Amino acid sequence: MRSLFCYPLIVLMALLIGCTESSKPANLDGWVDNGRDLSDLELVDLAGNSKDLADYHGKNLVINFWATWCAPCRKEMPALQALSDQLDPEHYAVIGVTVDQKVEPVNQFLSENGIRFQQFIDPQMDLAMSELKVRAFPETLIVNAEGKVLRRILGPREWDDESYYRQILP
Repeated sequence: MRSLFCYPLIVLMALLIGCTESSKPANLDGWVDNGRDLSDLELVDLAGNSKDLADYHGKNLVINFWATWCAPCRKEMPALQALSDQLDPEHYAVIGVTVDQKVEPVNQFLSENGIRFQQFIDPQMDLAMSELKVRAFPETLIVNAEGKVLRRILGPREWDDESYYRQILP
């Protein structure tokens, strides 16, 4: 009886595996086909000032959605700072978007941990959850110089590992 149930399941899995797109290398984390153009998005920095993502036109972006209440996010932040320090600022920018409700704990965390890359806040999660469909924290979007999302990466990564980020970034 058990083999009668398992056989169709095995066949279904084989069919699904055969349907996956093989034109993209398997080691590329979270590849997005026909990624959304983000150049029309408006962000709010920690001081309450608005900034258009179009201001970053010509730079590849690493946009990390995070929160101070998220342990994996907190752990990942120093690696993102190391990445920001290693990348050529003429061609790349690392950006953080916190979904915290208040700025004070964010500023305290950033100060205590030496995090200096540009930060924005989305306290109602309008941008993260509604607009960009962020599903978990941390979640990172890799955006090309024209403003199109290339990759969506769920969970923390070793951003300070050059062998990792060289295969992910354009």
